[in-house]
Amino acid sequence: MTSTKSKSASIHKTAVITGGASGIGKGIAFECGSLGFDTVILIDINDDKLQKSKAELSSSYPRLNVIIFCKDTSKRENIIKIVESLKHEYSIDHITHLFNNAGIADGKALCTINSEENNDRLH
Repeated sequence: MTSTKSKSASIHKTAVITGGASGIGKGIAFECGSLGFDTVILIDINDDKLQKSKAELSSSYPRLNVIIFCKDTSKRENIIKIVESLKHEYSIDHITHLFNNAGIADGKALCTINSEENNDRLH
């Protein structure tokens, strides 16, 4: 009989983090690295920050596989492209953790914005 501990130790931990180039998303990525995740997939619309975050993560956690996508996650076709790329280019067939963190921040408090505007901000 195999113990639960040995089963969980063999699971390849893969996280997808939208809005992963800065702020909370970047913090989540670093936490995943410190927890021994195998792969983090950062998705953001800011390519410069994505490249910088990837370099910082790779430097801090050399065994961590960092994959980046500069895509707008509010567009369904971009999500489809990302999933297809993960399957075919990176041979990733499962995700163990999903952090939907993408959104538009312009300095306004979310509680001061009407619900229609909030829907456009959170992806």
